[in-house]
Amino acid sequence: MNALPRRILVPVDFERGSRRALRYARALASASHGEICLLHVVPMPPGHRMSASDAWWMELAERTLAGVRERARLAPGTTTEVLQGQVAPLVGKYACDNKFDLVVLSGRTTPDWHGSLLGTTATSILRHTRVPVLIVPGCVRAARTPRPAALERRPA
Repeated sequence: MNALPRRILVPVDFERGSRRALRYARALASASHGEICLLHVVPMPPGHRMSASDAWWMELAERTLAGVRERARLAPGTTTEVLQGQVAPLVGKYACDNKFDLVVLSGRTTPDWHGSLLGTTATSILRHTRVPVLIVPGCVRAARTPRPAALERRPA
């Protein structure tokens, strides 16, 4: 068994956190001489039939994902895939069916109301896959703490 993952899946939602997750995936793939697959899922409810506007969204997602691959300067063997449906089940199934060693995705950039940085999508992906998942947290700004009164400058 290889300690480093060789096949890495990176679900991309085109938010800032995805870029951070992609940097981690690129470093891991570089260290293991592995490969990366970028995956975007266009959210669709169950039983939805594809329309002309859905085809337009799929095409836009494919072009945007190709741009992400270019800007991230990923290895030439990097693949991209755009699917439509429910995000978490599709990511989990795609990771298992294609025998990925690791899924790297981003967590929230800000905590939700009970302080969780995972978010519902990341939590759902954890539930829908048997492939190990690395969740890269977004940058969370620390709350600004007031300065103690003793350190405040007072006019002379």
